[in-house]
Amino acid sequence: MLPNWLYGKSKSKLASILGGGGGGTPADYDEVKAQVAQNKLDIEQNTEDIELLSDALDDKVALTQIANHNILHNPWFTVNQRASGKIIAGGGYPCDRWKAVGEGTLDVTATENGLAVVNTSNETPVYIIQPRTTTTLNSLRSYNNKLTASVMLSNGTIYSGSAEVAFGTVTYFENDDLKVSTIFNTTPGEVLRIEVKAGKSVTIRAIKLEVGEVSTLHLDPRPEYAIELAKCQRYFQRISGDADSIVDWGASVSGNTVRYCIHIREMRAKPTISYSGVKCGNVAPSSFTLMGYTSGRVQVNAQVSSASTPDVPYRLLLASGGYIDFNAEIS
Repeated sequence: MLPNWLYGKSKSKLASILGGGGGGTPADYDEVKAQVAQNKLDIEQNTEDIELLSDALDDKVALTQIANHNILHNPWFTVNQRASGKIIAGGGYPCDRWKAVGEGTLDVTATENGLAVVNTSNETPVYIIQPRTTTTLNSLRSYNNKLTASVMLSNGTIYSGSAEVAFGTVTYFENDDLKVSTIFNTTPGEVLRIEVKAGKSVTIRAIKLEVGEVSTLHLDPRPEYAIELAKCQRYFQRISGDADSIVDWGASVSGNTVRYCIHIREMRAKPTISYSGVKCGNVAPSSFTLMGYTSGRVQVNAQVSSASTPDVPYRLLLASGGYIDFNAEIS
C-alpha cells in the first residue's frame, strides 16, 4: 500500500517499486481512505467517552466528599445570649463568640439572614474577630499545613482561600469588600479576623475555618443550636427570666450577707459577674459578688440592707428584664 503522497505519482519508478504499478491509484486506496475516516470517528468517540467518564467521576467525588470540622464557634451566628441589637461605635458582641472591634463607625447586627456589617467610615476598616486561647492557636500551627477560610454571604456566594500556617498574620483571601486572616503572634490571638472595608456593607450567613486546602463550607448544614450553645456557654452565660423569676435559694450566713450557690454550665475559666434587676427576697442587694467557682457551681454573696439570722432562706429573684451574666470571654 502506498503512502498518500505517492498516490498521485503512480507512474514513477519509486511508485512501481512500492507496489503502485504503472496503472495509477492502488486498488485499496478507497478502502484505506475509509479506514482512516473511521479511525478519526473512533478517536472522537473515545475522547467524548473519556470526558463523560471524567465528569461522572467528578460527580461521584462531589457526592462522597466529607465536610471537614469547623474550627470556629457559632459559625452561623445563631447563638445570641445577650440578645444584642445593633452594635455601634466602641465595639461589643453582636452575637456569641464574635466581637466587633475597630476605630471606625461600627454597625453590626445579628439577623435571620446572618451577621449584617456596615462600615460607614471613609478610611478605617471594621473588624469582626473570634478570640481564642494561645493553646488553640498553637495547636493549629502544629499541623504544619494549610488552613482554609470560607465566607458565605446572604445570597449564597462563597469566597474562600488557603494559606500556610505560620507565625504572624496569615491572610486567606481579600477582595473589594472583605479581608479574612488569622493572627498567630498575639497572646491570646484571633483565630479569625474578618475585615470589612471602608464604605462597604455585607451580610455574612456563615463562615468556616478548616484544616486543608479545600473549602467544604458548601457541604455544611446549619449546626444544631444546642451544640453551638454549649460551646458558647464555656465563654459566656446569661441567666434571665420573666418578672420575679426564681433563680435560686440561698441562706443568710452572717450579718447582712446572703450566700447563693448557682449551678451553671461549666466554663473555661473562673468567670466575672455582672447583673441587673436582682432581688434577694424582696430587697435589691447593695452588692452581688462572685466568691468562688468550682465545676459549674458559682458561689455569690449578696449584701442586703437588713440584718439576718443565719440559715434563714432567701429567694434569688430577677425583676422584669433582669439578668445575671457570667463572663469568661478571652479579652
